[in-house]
Amino acid sequence: MYEETGYVCQIVGVLPGVYKSSLSGTAMFVMYPLNEQHPYSWETEEYPLGQCC
Repeated sequence: MYEETGYVCQIVGVLPGVYKSSLSGTAMFVMYPLNEQHPYSWETEEYPLGQCC
């Protein structure tokens, strides 16, 4: 999480189910931030709300 968002987080829950694609699966976690947001990776781009992808 830190590299992509700038947050150090603690996992506090897991959402049920695994979302599968033809090549992999994705599990979703509920997390709680443990710090103030720090600068994130240069690979993470900023998009205005509603204008992503």
